[in-house]
Amino acid sequence: MVFVLLSRGDYYRDATIDYEALSVERNAPRWMRMLEKYGYSRCNKKGVR
Repeated sequence: MVFVLLSRGDYYRDATIDYEALSVERNAPRWMRMLEKYGYSRCNKKGVR
């Protein structure tokens, strides 16, 4: 398995982990700060306009 990953130039991904959800969870606060900074978010912390 290690040889296959190295030969493909790929990395190991566990099938039981949702990597997209982890990425969103980690980056969402930064995305929200940038939206608010540039005036695209008109909702308050509770999600109400």
